[in-house]
This record gives sequence, structure tokens and C-alpha cells, in this order.
Amino acid sequence: MLLYTSCQATGENQNAGLDSRSSFDIPRQTESMGSFMGTVFISYRREETSGEARALFNDLVARIGKDLVFMDVDNIALGRDFREVLRENLASCDLMLVLIGKGWVDAKDQSGRRRLDDPGDFIRLEIGAALKRNIPVTPVLLQGAHMPAPEQLPEDLKELSFRNGFELSHTRWESDVQEMIKRLALGKRPDVAAPSRLTERGGNTLREKLTKALSRGRWALVLAIAAVGGGLLYYMKYYPQPPKTDTTIHSPGGSPALPERAAERESKSKGPAPPSSRELEGTTISSKTPSSDISSPSPLYLGEVVKGRLGNSDETGIFHFWLVDFPVGSFKIVLDVRRSDLNNSNVGGLVQFFSTDGEKLDLSCAMNQVDYRWRQICGFTVRGAFKSVLRYSNAFTVSDYWLGVFKSDAPVKSPFFDKSPPVLPVKLGQRVTATLDGSQPPERDAWYSFRLRPGDYKLSVEYKRADGQKGNVGGMLNTYGPDGNYSSSANGANDVDFSAKAVSRLSLADDTSMLFRISAAFTKELVTFEIEPAKEQ
Repeated sequence: MLLYTSCQATGENQNAGLDSRSSFDIPRQTESMGSFMGTVFISYRREETSGEARALFNDLVARIGKDLVFMDVDNIALGRDFREVLRENLASCDLMLVLIGKGWVDAKDQSGRRRLDDPGDFIRLEIGAALKRNIPVTPVLLQGAHMPAPEQLPEDLKELSFRNGFELSHTRWESDVQEMIKRLALGKRPDVAAPSRLTERGGNTLREKLTKALSRGRWALVLAIAAVGGGLLYYMKYYPQPPKTDTTIHSPGGSPALPERAAERESKSKGPAPPSSRELEGTTISSKTPSSDISSPSPLYLGEVVKGRLGNSDETGIFHFWLVDFPVGSFKIVLDVRRSDLNNSNVGGLVQFFSTDGEKLDLSCAMNQVDYRWRQICGFTVRGAFKSVLRYSNAFTVSDYWLGVFKSDAPVKSPFFDKSPPVLPVKLGQRVTATLDGSQPPERDAWYSFRLRPGDYKLSVEYKRADGQKGNVGGMLNTYGPDGNYSSSANGANDVDFSAKAVSRLSLADDTSMLFRISAAFTKELVTFEIEPAKEQ
């Protein structure tokens, strides 16, 4: 399943580059899609329902399985016309979920104008295009919102009022999502032998070919590009990742020989040699200075972790460049990014591959999340040795980053390289407690590690306000792989009370090592966490 998520910026930037005359001319769909929906497009406003959209995105992917997952903020490459990308996504989706909160109908821009009255409003354009194609458009009511009446909507959206909707409640989130998936017939399909992320590019793109192939039922796809200069053939594929990760991997179209001056600089480097041991990697962070010149990148050895700090590269035009010598084998990029202000907001960056003569390759690793720090892992296989310049560009605000390239099976320090929080090993049936402060991001989290055998497990988290007062209380339980790569949202609680509790079920088919991260959402809270065998149903 392809899952397209659209989110809109606030204020003046919401419709930047898209004037009031813009529209999405999408072909109308006239044939029934049957019981399986091939693609899903989530439409939401960031300022209103970004948290619910992220949770729904995570839950859908976790339940649907190993499928292609797209998010517009992750997959629209720098320089691409985002209007064109949205048109492509809207033209290929088979189902739209419209997230409607209490303020959805009357949301206004900075000038005080109702957004839905603006012909260039993204939400209006997205929904209008989907209704025009006559695909299923399902209103998803959140925060106690009601279905908008026809007279509250512009002419091209009035039909939305007559589409059968579904209500998602915070208190019944897990069961509601499961019921919605059942009603929408969003079942699992066979695994797709293809990358789980594609970079948006112009022309007859690889993503477009994939979409067309998937729509005809071609589930086994092989991505190969003939390399230039030396007749090498590179076939690069994703390192197995949970469906929720935001990697973007492609095969490079060729890599010329290393220019002489770059080779001389590399030979003179006093950086450490690649580590040869099989012990935990990433425990030491190099003090190398990053280069801001693509013609003189700083060397980055396999198994080494480097660091840097950048502002928003789109605004400053400043990037960092690292030179990596890739032998044949399977590797993973591990990228940690932390906002300097430690605010819980957008955090992200992009590692883009270039040839040593400055040619941009179709290989990248992208991150875009709502958090104060995040780890992204992207995997690939190299069938022919080559040297590449990795360009790191930072997004959103001033942030620190840590970057390492490792063999795919190398264990790395987790959940982060620098100032990594303690991870407490916990046994099955052991109840653990922690005092967390949701108003202070560095103090809001507790991390635990488990080694679990195949079976079904009950995950229970209880949140109690430390002040003993009635008010907002709750949090989220997320799961991660042993390297710190995000897996899924296990459960969450959100209530106005003295305490709140979330219970969910975890089913495993194999022996699994997992990390669990509990985050308090509001104020100082006493959190109790337990994993125990689930009772047979």
C-alpha cells in the first residue's frame, strides 16, 4: 500500500508558490477499485491535527505491513515543484482520508480569511481533486468534531458532507483505528520486492513507473541502472526497515574516479582508520571539522561518527560535505539530529549522495519528524566499490547532527550517539516506574529494552499527574529496533483526569530485541510500565 500524507504549513507560507488560480487537474476515476485499496492519501492541517495524523500514519503502516510509504514532507526533493508532486500523488491514490478537527471548517489564515474560501488552499485543492476523481473520500472526525454541513463548504467540496465518515476518539484510539481499517478493507498484501522510499524527480520518474506497475499487480520489482565510466553496475536496495521509517534510497548512476586533489587530501588526513572490531560502534565521536566545500570534503571512514551544526540549509545555502570510500557490501547510514532549542517541533535533515566530480546521484537518506531529536537509519547494498561525497543539509532550525556509515550488521550505540539516555533492561512481568516531565523534552522520556520470544504480549502504561490535580494527562509508548530505528506507535493515552491508562497487544513471530520509549505528554507525571504475556482470547 502506498500511504501519502499531506500536511500544510501555517501562515503566509501555506500557499507559497501556488496562487488562487492554481488547481489540480486529475483524471476522474470511473472504475471500482474492489475490496483492496492500493493507495491512501491523508489530508490534514498541521496546525490542528498534526499529532493525530502522525499517530494514524504510524498505526496504519504498522497494521498494513511492508509497503511503500510516502510523506510529502519527506519525499519532495529540493527544487521539485510541490504542486506537481501533489498532483502526481492525487492522481495515483485510491482512497482519501480527510482529518477534520473542531476548527477545520473555520480555520483562518493570517489575514483573517477562512482558508476553505481560498481557491488556492491546499486542503480544498486536495479534497476537490479527490471528489472530482470519484474515489472514496472518508471524513475522519477528531476531537469531537461534527460532519460539516453543505452550506459550510465551498461549492467544489459540498459533496464531502454526503460522504460516509468515521469518528476516531483518543480514549478508544486503538479499537477505533482497527475498526476503521476493517471497514475500509485495508488488509495486508504480499510483500513488495522494492524500496520503501523513492525520491521525487521530474520526468518519467522511477516512482511513477513503480506506481503504474503496482496498479497492474507487479509486486516484484528490480531497480537497476547501468553505471557509466568503468562499466560498473550498482544495485542498491533498502536495508530492512520498519514500515514507518523515512528513508529514501536509489541506485547511483555511476561514480567517476576520485579527482587527484581529493585523493591527496584523503591520504594526508590524520583521521582514525576504519575500526576492525565487531564490538559496539559509534561509542566515540570524531572531532573532525566538517567541510562546507564540495570540492574538498572531509573524510568519513566506515564505522566512524562525525558531528556538525547547521541552520536551515534552504535559507543559509550552507551544507556539510563528507567523503566516503564504499567497498562492496551492505551498509547503513545512521543519522541523529537534535534541535538546539530542544523544542518538541519539526526536526530533520537530508543526506544526499554525489559523485566525486559533483554530480548528484539518485541516493539519499531523509528525515522529517515532530520531536526534539530523532534517529534515522537507511540501508543499501553496494555491488561495485565507489567513492561518494555525502552532502548533509539541515532543515527547519539550528540543529546538531551526528552521522555515521556502518556495515549493515554492525551493532551501533543506541538510541543516540551523543547524550544518549540510559536504557534500562527489563524482564517480562517486571513493573517499572519513572517520573517524567512532558513540558521538558529532555526529561519527558524513559527508555527500556526487552528481549522477547515469539508470542502475544500485553503492553500497559499508566500516567498519573505528579501534582495530584485533575487536568491533562497522558503520553505515548513507541517501539524501536535495537539500533534505535523507529518501529511503531504501540499505544497512547490522552485524558483530562488525575490519571490515564493505555493498554495494547504486541504479537511477535520471532525472537526480537526491542527498545521501548515512553513519553509524557503534558506535565510532570508518574509513569508505570509493564509487559506481560497476553491472555488467550
